[in-house]
Amino acid sequence: MQFWSTTNKRPLRGLAGVCERPDGVALARVDRSGDSPRLAICTFLDEATTDPAAGLPELVRRQSLRGVSCVGVMEPRSYSLAQIELPDVPEAEINEAVRWLIKDLLDFPLEEAVIDHFPVPGVNVARSRLGYVVAAPRSAVRRLALLIRQARLRVAAIDIPEMALHQLAGFLPEGDRGVALLYPGRTRSLITVSRRGILYLSRTVGVGAADLTPLATEDGEGGIDPQLTDLLATMVLEVQRSLDFYESHFGQAPVAALAVAPMESPVPGMLSYLQRSLGVPVRSFDLGEIFPDCPLSPAEQSRCLLAVGAALRPELA
Repeated sequence: MQFWSTTNKRPLRGLAGVCERPDGVALARVDRSGDSPRLAICTFLDEATTDPAAGLPELVRRQSLRGVSCVGVMEPRSYSLAQIELPDVPEAEINEAVRWLIKDLLDFPLEEAVIDHFPVPGVNVARSRLGYVVAAPRSAVRRLALLIRQARLRVAAIDIPEMALHQLAGFLPEGDRGVALLYPGRTRSLITVSRRGILYLSRTVGVGAADLTPLATEDGEGGIDPQLTDLLATMVLEVQRSLDFYESHFGQAPVAALAVAPMESPVPGMLSYLQRSLGVPVRSFDLGEIFPDCPLSPAEQSRCLLAVGAALRPELA
């Protein structure tokens, strides 16, 4: 998936990832020159204390990153993603054909859309090729690209959170057997299901950390707030639907685990509730699984996770 690409040369000193959030900007750089990836830089510029437009160029300068190739990650509400049957046309014509297939799904004019697609490799259902199409307003893509360029980084690609999570999932020990990754974003959560480097499924859940965290208290007997239970039940329903669809539609065995990404504030009882309610092992995910010397707290990981995933893109590293 490569929304926007201007890179024709090999990147310098690894690949960087930049992710915009409503509360700031995350920057990460991954060095893959050795036997295993190394998280060389990972930081978050909080908008409450730093203007990202000014802070990011200064950070890039201090870290000697000028000229490094960078993948930007779009804010989750700034694009649309849909799974479709890819048109049976030559590869060079797919994007144009896809534009007309999804025009009624967009909440902005088709002529203002930047559109790209990526297939689900090797998956055919009823002789049709399955894939995903992503569309975003051209203005949103250009704004993120401008932020990266003004920081004196090179725009390698503009990507989406689902692909950043997919890159992370590929490094988990269950990746070859199939793994679901649950990312509780601020206002909504994302579920991805991957196996052996293939992103089979992505789904959005309308429950995010901002909904869960205010209710994150346990009573004296270890129980959780009834309202929190209701929200977690909604999350469980969407996760279970995703896992069922993955197994039935793609003919896959059950995933080996559901990994839950770190959150800025812990939600006591969340993992145990998911474990009791789902038919697969549920565990927390920590960047230390990929980078053994990772010094980041769960809160710091949560803010920077998508930037790190973007910096793990193998074809650009």
